[in-house]
Amino acid sequence: MSVEGSVNMTSEKAGESFYSDEHVRRLEAQGFSSVEIKVEREYTDFQGNVHHRDYLAWFERGREHVIFINKLTELYEEFGQSFVVTASEQVFHSAAKYGDIIEVRTIPLLDGLYRIGFDQSIWRSNTNELLVSGFVEMVVVNSEFKPVQLPPLFKNTLSLFEKFKKNCSYIQPKRLPKIPLRKTKGGERSPVASFEMVYHQAGSDFTGVTFHPNYYCWFARARVDFFGLDFLKTLEHTHGILPTTQSAKLKYKNSTRPYEKLLIETFRCPEQSTQYVLALDQVLYRDPGKVECVIASFEVAFTCIKTGALVPVPKDISM
Repeated sequence: MSVEGSVNMTSEKAGESFYSDEHVRRLEAQGFSSVEIKVEREYTDFQGNVHHRDYLAWFERGREHVIFINKLTELYEEFGQSFVVTASEQVFHSAAKYGDIIEVRTIPLLDGLYRIGFDQSIWRSNTNELLVSGFVEMVVVNSEFKPVQLPPLFKNTLSLFEKFKKNCSYIQPKRLPKIPLRKTKGGERSPVASFEMVYHQAGSDFTGVTFHPNYYCWFARARVDFFGLDFLKTLEHTHGILPTTQSAKLKYKNSTRPYEKLLIETFRCPEQSTQYVLALDQVLYRDPGKVECVIASFEVAFTCIKTGALVPVPKDISM
């Protein structure tokens, strides 16, 4: 086994990886890759809860712990290739709190020559409570954003996790299905809200495209526009209720870059909604031209601020 950081990226030598023997022994002892993170104040809202966007950033950190940062930068700088997220799903079980030590567990799953799936979960370390479970699908692309085969060294390294499939927290290895826009009976729907925005350089990563957890923030901003600020203020200050994201499912079709004009449309999904869950579809477009970039489905619930208990979806927005 080779020492970390000392191997040829394009090596096809059988069994060669960029993990040291000690790193492999740690993986085999745990049955997954693991990284701990302390929940600092900047990750939390006024209740001390972590915003769901940050869980996605921590998933990213978990994947970087599997595919080392120096290998990602080497792949990009020397070969013009990078990993991009093509689909993601998350279920938010419970909130991480200010001061918590959380553990991000990651198990990569090879899916053919091009795709990698990452079964990921976040746990509260002192209680071993599952907070978030999810799955992220990635591919390697070249400088023209065309898919290319996974470099042999990465494939060799990630294949070491094959024996850990039984420890997956979310789903067994399989290709994620396409996420279609739900349609009401009678044909295409009309959006109930449209939100326009332009983002700046801080929203992109080192490859120049949008850092994908930021889409979660932008979709959340569009949902605020859908609900209405006055309605949300009344809900919070008069009734002591807040909307919370229960699950998310996103399909990434085209990248976005700084200074592009973006449009987010929000759709109600009454057939998928229940008394306690509001189902919403959202689509992010590059505008003008209305090029589909990200298709998303969210489940939103409403909780009592004091008790954390679920309350029925307010009638004003459930129709």
